[in-house]
Amino acid sequence: MSLSASRLRLSRLALSNPHHLPSVYIAGIPSSTRAITSTAQQCSLPPESPAYIPVPVPPLSDETKPTRVRGSLPVPRKVFPQPSDSRKLDPSYLAETYPRSEKPQPPATLIEDHPQHWKRIMADSRRKNLRAGLQGLWRRKLKRDERDASLGADKHKAHMAAGLAAERTDEFLTLSTILQETLNTEVLPDPDRFQKAEVSRKRTLELEEERRDARLHSLMELYVNANHFIVDEKDLEVEVDHLFSENYWRAPSKNSAWQEWGSQSGVNDMVGQTVRESAPTLDNYTAGYTRNMKRQKKVAEELTGGKME
Repeated sequence: MSLSASRLRLSRLALSNPHHLPSVYIAGIPSSTRAITSTAQQCSLPPESPAYIPVPVPPLSDETKPTRVRGSLPVPRKVFPQPSDSRKLDPSYLAETYPRSEKPQPPATLIEDHPQHWKRIMADSRRKNLRAGLQGLWRRKLKRDERDASLGADKHKAHMAAGLAAERTDEFLTLSTILQETLNTEVLPDPDRFQKAEVSRKRTLELEEERRDARLHSLMELYVNANHFIVDEKDLEVEVDHLFSENYWRAPSKNSAWQEWGSQSGVNDMVGQTVRESAPTLDNYTAGYTRNMKRQKKVAEELTGGKME
C-alpha cells in the first residue's frame, strides 16, 4: 500500500469515528491522537492562600555589606578625617612631611654612578608618589562624599514622598476598622477641674493641720519628759551605779529585767488595754476617784494642748 493511500484511509477513519482512532505505524514512526482544548487552566492557588490576591511588597534594602575577609587585617585609617585636611595637598605640607636636605651636596655625589645620586632619584620619586597619592585620595574622598550626599538626599526625598502620600487602596481594604472616636486622641479639659481643685486644697490644709498638731503634741511630750533626761555627768554616774550595782538583782521578788519592768506588750495586751480604757468599762469597773482623775487629766491636756504626767 502506498503512502498516499494510507493517509487517505486514516483521514476517513478519523471522520467516521474520531474516538476510536487506531494507532498505525508509517515508515516505522508511531502516530496517535492528541487532545486539543481552548479552555484556560485553573489557578492552583486556593482562596485561603495569602498569595491569592497579589499585594505590592515594599522594596528591599539596597544596603551592601562588605565582604568578610578571613584573617587579621589592619583597620584602614582616614587620611582626611577633618574638613580642613585639604592642606595636605599644599606644597608646604609635602615639604614638612618629606623635607629635603639643606646640606650642600659634595660634587663627587653628583655623578650618575654614585650611590648618593641614585638615592636622591629614589627620594624624588617617593615625593612625587606621595603627592600623586594624596591628590588621588582627595579626589576619591570628594567623589564618595558627593555620592553619599546624593544617596541620602534621594532616600530622604523618597521617605518624605512615601510619608505624605495618600493611603493606598490595598492598605485601605486590608486595614481593620478603627472608630473615629478612637482616632481622636485630644485630651479635653475636665469641666469639674476647679471644684476638684478646691476639694483637694481643703484636704491638703486638713492634712497639714493634722501634721502640725502631731508635731506640737510630740514637742509637748518631749518637754514633759525632759525632767527625766540625763544632762550632766553626775546624773549619769548615779544612774550607772544604780543599774550596775551588785545588789540590783538580789531582791527575792526581782530576778530578771521582766520582773523589774514587766513583760513585753503583745497584741493581746494592747487590745486588752484599749478595751479596759474604753468608756463603758471605765464607768463600770473603775472607782470614782480614779475615773475622775483620768477625766481631769484628759481635759487638762485638751485645754493646754500638751501631754501631762
